[in-house]
Amino acid sequence: MSTRQQTLRTSNSMAAIRRITLISAMALVVLPAAAHAQFFWDNDGFDSDRGIPAPQPERPRVKHVRKAQKPIVIKETTKPKGPLLISISIEEQRLKIYDSNGLYAETPISTGMRGHSTPMGVFSVIGKEKFHRSNIYSGAPMPYMQRITWSGIAMHAGVLPGYPASHGCIRMPMNFATRMYGWTRMGARVVIAPGELSPVDFSHPLLFTHRPEPKVTAATDKGDTIAALPELKPILNLESGLQTTNSIAAPIRTADASGTVPLAASGTAVEPANGDAAKPEPTAPQTPATEVKPVKRTGHIAAFISRKEGKIFVRQNFAPLFEAPVTITDGGPLGTHVFTIRASNDDPRTFQWSVVSLPPRQPPASQARKHRRGEIERPTAEVALPSPSAALDRITIPEDAMQKIAEAVMPGDSLIVSDLGLGGETGLGTDFIVPLR
Repeated sequence: MSTRQQTLRTSNSMAAIRRITLISAMALVVLPAAAHAQFFWDNDGFDSDRGIPAPQPERPRVKHVRKAQKPIVIKETTKPKGPLLISISIEEQRLKIYDSNGLYAETPISTGMRGHSTPMGVFSVIGKEKFHRSNIYSGAPMPYMQRITWSGIAMHAGVLPGYPASHGCIRMPMNFATRMYGWTRMGARVVIAPGELSPVDFSHPLLFTHRPEPKVTAATDKGDTIAALPELKPILNLESGLQTTNSIAAPIRTADASGTVPLAASGTAVEPANGDAAKPEPTAPQTPATEVKPVKRTGHIAAFISRKEGKIFVRQNFAPLFEAPVTITDGGPLGTHVFTIRASNDDPRTFQWSVVSLPPRQPPASQARKHRRGEIERPTAEVALPSPSAALDRITIPEDAMQKIAEAVMPGDSLIVSDLGLGGETGLGTDFIVPLR
């Protein structure tokens, strides 16, 4: 090869190298912008994990708004007076205790986080235990636990970070939880709502203010008189679906000490399982009695008027006692109202009433709309609910049924009026539980 040919070949090779270098430089400038938008390797002939993935949108982060916690407030008295009502506000993260004289104590709390929300509605204290551990969440301590459902919701001492952080329970400061444990009795009313609720004094012709004189129908061997019961049909066992008679539940202890368990209608103790989601065993069906026993003042009485069922249900010591039909005139929803009885300060033989009216039931999650950012928006249609007086004006209760309730009630007993029926949480070992969501 001549010298001229070698020189031309070398010149061509260098020109080719310069072109390749120029093309590579241009690719480095152009490709990053395109790859940032969306760039994939063709998977033909490559493993899937060698491709360059498309950028993923960032997930919305849950930001907890830490509210300034208001201090604990307790009146300067030894113990509250009369029956208690415990009002819990989800929005305010606040628990307030009302006695016969009004607001007695209040404290900051921490309720259920997203995905483990605290249920709202009407509840009561159905179990107490000072040193309880969760059987669901790795034995987490729940000191001074006061149960309000058998499915795992309770009030107890715990950490308060300043926002909802529990798995559904209501956490309180330790010093407040220990005090409240000593104040409450079995059956103490608990209401949970979005905002704050407080009881107000109330009167209505349907609500008796004096204990009626018992109707004497027979005498016992010891000379005692008994009152006649209305002809009440056998009730339906709410747990097993079997019929039972109108037998009277055995007395239940209402002392401060824990360990008290509800007694079934047969008088046998119902032992809850050792854990959060404990549930008492239903009692066996009983043989219909030939003689109906009178309703005696042997323990906690609760009555529930259901517009859906068209009945009044009465429970004593957390067990079904009797039921009777009621007449409710047309006029739309009744709302949910809790009427609580207390003794008059002037005359212990005279009854007085208070009422708490709850907001309308929350729509289920399936009806909520979810935005792209993750927020959930529920329908905001306002429902005009009647006042407690307007609700009672539309209800007619058989006189004999009301007579039996009036003969047996004690301060702290209650009457609930609602459009809803018996919820799934209502059963043996509970008062009436009315969920709002």
